[in-house]
Amino acid sequence: MGLGDFLLNGIFPKQCFGCRKLGTYMCNVCTKLFKPILIDVCPYCLKSSYGGLTHPGCRRLRGIDGLKSLFYYTGHMRKVIKQIKYKLVREGVDDLFSAISLHSHMHFLQYKQLIGDIILIPVPLHKNRHNKRGFNQSQLLANALARKLDSSVVADVVFRIKDTTAQAMQKNKIQRYTNMLGAFSINRLNKDKLDKGEIIIVDDIWTTGATIKEMARTIKKYTNRKVFAYTLAR
Repeated sequence: MGLGDFLLNGIFPKQCFGCRKLGTYMCNVCTKLFKPILIDVCPYCLKSSYGGLTHPGCRRLRGIDGLKSLFYYTGHMRKVIKQIKYKLVREGVDDLFSAISLHSHMHFLQYKQLIGDIILIPVPLHKNRHNKRGFNQSQLLANALARKLDSSVVADVVFRIKDTTAQAMQKNKIQRYTNMLGAFSINRLNKDKLDKGEIIIVDDIWTTGATIKEMARTIKKYTNRKVFAYTLAR
């Protein structure tokens, strides 16, 4: 912790997002209120699938090969993620990830064993939104996950070139799809990094998956590697 962070915490001490207890943004009591996902689903038909792998009959050209999420995006988890994103609390990601049980981490470690060597690519923010928020929560989540998996984060290959409106503002799946169409581009100078392992796109939430699916479509124009999705919640 730097001097600036120390002084900031002295003036505005950490408070749990749930119960307002001082000392952390995510206390152990409130973490237990999260509803863990016990059954993985195919990212297209949303029916049960081992490891969240895409069913053979659901596969798409340049599509997602699997989805892994830790918790349902309901109740307490919804409240926590919104506070991190919209109250601009970047430290909340580390506190949240540290509070997640070892069991949940092991659940994802099994995913790594399933697909082998991996690289993590966070969903990028457009520069306008990044400048306004000051951080990318998906990048912070990818960094925290990389420490658990002993894997690399690659954040200089995929860029968001379209300043999209928030997906939460879109009324249906069609609007979410058109909102994200053409949103991403590849830095061709770094595209060789896409071949260093199977790819996991990291984001905080999966709803319809429009953002991650469009990002996967862009990535697969430049690599034959499989592309999976990891989200904290869905």
